[in-house]
Amino acid sequence: MKNPHFGRIASVVLGSALVACASGTANTPAAALQPAAPAASAPAANPTPTAPTATVPPADTKAAQSPPSPAPSKSEVDQTNSTTAKSDSEAKPSTAEPGCTKLAGRTGEAPEWGSGWIDLAALASFDARTKLKINVGGSATKILVRLLKDGQLPDQPVGVLGKYAVPSGRLLEVPITGKKANITQISVHGSPKAWTYHLGADNGPATIEEVEYCK
Repeated sequence: MKNPHFGRIASVVLGSALVACASGTANTPAAALQPAAPAASAPAANPTPTAPTATVPPADTKAAQSPPSPAPSKSEVDQTNSTTAKSDSEAKPSTAEPGCTKLAGRTGEAPEWGSGWIDLAALASFDARTKLKINVGGSATKILVRLLKDGQLPDQPVGVLGKYAVPSGRLLEVPITGKKANITQISVHGSPKAWTYHLGADNGPATIEEVEYCK
């Protein structure tokens, strides 16, 4: 049998449900009912700024260079040369006695022959009544002295002035008795025998240290 109140009860229940639904909707915040806003994308990070490269202008090389030193004047050069010559003269004082001149040249020796010589730097002439002062090296006590003229052969017994005893101080004075011209070499000869000249069985070799010409 159908309940006469069923329709009424159903209407009441349905109405209550509608009221509850409407009430839940009313209590929900408006923000919850709105669609979610799209998430804002994070701004891209700015790259680190790079400092601009400074452009350096090329250096002025002309301004940086020192000006060239001026060339010395002729008077300065002459003064320098004069000072140098003076220094050389003071460093090597002449040992020649007054009236004597040291002869320039290149000395040499031949130990196998017991002889020594000086090749003169220039041809020399020696006047009569002058003398040569020869500083004799070696151990010879007797020597021959020879003046070799330009063009003569040194292996020949030409130009021999004579046989001389060597002083203990080894400084031999040789008198020039007649004029001698165009002399290119002065030599001394020791050993027991020089050419055909016998100087003693125990005689030693001779060399030349230096020669002076005295007027």
